Amino acid sequence: LEQMLALAALYRGSIAAVHGDCEQAIEQITFAQSRIPRENHLAHARALFSLGVAYEIGEQTDTAVQNYLQSSDEAQSAGVLFLAINALGAAAQIQIKQGHLRLAEQSCHQAIQLAEGARIAPLGLAWSLLGGIALERNDIPSAEQYLQDGIPLSRQGGLVDDLVLGLASLARLRTYQGDVASAIAATQEITSQM
Repeated sequence: LEQMLALAALYRGSIAAVHGDCEQAIEQITFAQSRIPRENHLAHARALFSLGVAYEIGEQTDTAVQNYLQSSDEAQSAGVLFLAINALGAAAQIQIKQGHLRLAEQSCHQAIQLAEGARIAPLGLAWSLLGGIALERNDIPSAEQYLQDGIPLSRQGGLVDDLVLGLASLARLRTYQGDVASAIAATQEITSQM
């Protein structure tokens, strides 16, 4: 019974996080974490990911990154690559906003290594983030390659937010290259996704 109550609290907390109710999310998830057995790595991975969302919305970015990275570790222990890779991408996005491009690069490369060559949808975000970082460094050939790897994976997986991020970087890349028609096409695809 206690485990069922803990899982119910975890789900309530996760829903609260998505709805932006940070206090409720943190309260519910923390309650759940204290009652979920340590060996239930998947439940802990989900809890940590949802805490990452709550702290990110609450603009506690360092704590959000820590939770996303711990979520990835727990998801790896549970053997759930999709969540492990997704959590690393979420951490990398915040690291970029914080101006920590090298840390973001490390998180993205760690996600890519975890996949061991598999084409898992959340890798699209990692590749697209690397493309954006390459653009910031004016490394146009690398940006092109990363975005060509990332955008199709996000599109294939139906991960709209990840796709929009990749397309935004692609529009910037095409603008830098003077290919206005392709930049407009990428922008129009972003609009169609929203």
